[in-house]
Amino acid sequence: MRGNEQGCTEVTADTLLKPKRAVGRPTKAPRRGKRAPLSLLVRPSTKQLVDRLAARDGTTQSAMAEYLIEQGIAVRQVLDAMGKTVQEIQDGNVHAALLRAGYTVECYSDPTGKIWKAYREPGHPPIVRDGRVVTTQAGFF
Repeated sequence: MRGNEQGCTEVTADTLLKPKRAVGRPTKAPRRGKRAPLSLLVRPSTKQLVDRLAARDGTTQSAMAEYLIEQGIAVRQVLDAMGKTVQEIQDGNVHAALLRAGYTVECYSDPTGKIWKAYREPGHPPIVRDGRVVTTQAGFF
């Protein structure tokens, strides 16, 4: 072997299949009661929002980011417990708001059996199909 050359290991099936060593310092589980570092990349708009909220509340970026992450986790847990998506909740709120405003719901089905609903403004005459009024009770859906 020459002076500055390193010895090469023999390439075998064992050396090829051997798991590679992780690069860098191993991660440690956070100690109970201690804060653990978290490094992440975010979009510029997200960083600007965190900066703006932190300045408004007189806190640090780190404290504001932690607060927002905790809020997001809490919302996710509530949605999971309800078994609903944000879209489903918004749809339900729109329906309830229209009923409170006096709108009526008209329901009908197409030849495939799919049920459709439409909202009519308060005071609008109901639709009549086959001699039947299509407008349903306000709480049908």
